[in-house]
Amino acid sequence: MAIYFSGERTGQGESAAQTPYQTLIRQLQPVTGYGKPSGVFVTLSRDGKSRACWGSAYPHYKSVPEAVVYATLGALTKEYRYQPISRTEWKALKPQVTVIKSIEPIENLRGQNPLRDGLMLRQGGRAAVILPGEAKDATYQLVLCKLKAGIRPGEKFQLYRMIADVYQ
Repeated sequence: MAIYFSGERTGQGESAAQTPYQTLIRQLQPVTGYGKPSGVFVTLSRDGKSRACWGSAYPHYKSVPEAVVYATLGALTKEYRYQPISRTEWKALKPQVTVIKSIEPIENLRGQNPLRDGLMLRQGGRAAVILPGEAKDATYQLVLCKLKAGIRPGEKFQLYRMIADVYQ
C-alpha cells in the first residue's frame, strides 16, 4: 500500500514492466507452495469493519505474491462499495489475505464450516463469494451469498465450497 500512496504510481502509457509494482513482485520470494497461480482476495479493514475487498476465486497471475499485489491495488482503487481509502487512512488498515486452495461443488450446506470455508454461489452470469469468517453459520453465509448475487427466492443456483488459507 505504501507504493500506491507514495506517489510512485505509474502514469498512463508506461509499460507494465516499468511499474514499481512489477519491481516489487520480482523482489518477493514466494513461500513454498505459493509460487504457483491461485485465487486470492485482499480484505482491508479498520476497527473490525471492512473498508475494501478485492480479488478473484480463480488464478489470474503467475504466483500468489503477484496476485496479492494486484488484489491490494484493486482494493485501493477499484472497490466501489465503500468510500475511497484516503492517503492518511491506509496506515490504520489491517490487511487480510485469503488464498484459495480449491473450489469444490457441493449439493447442500452439510459440512460447511463458514469460519473455515468460503462459499461461492453461481447462477447464470451472476455469482457471489463470502470468504471464510465473514459469517458465523452456514445458513447466514448462504443468505449473504444469495443477496450479494441478486438471487431471488425459488431461483436455482450452484453452490461451491472454497477451501482457503487466511492470513492476517
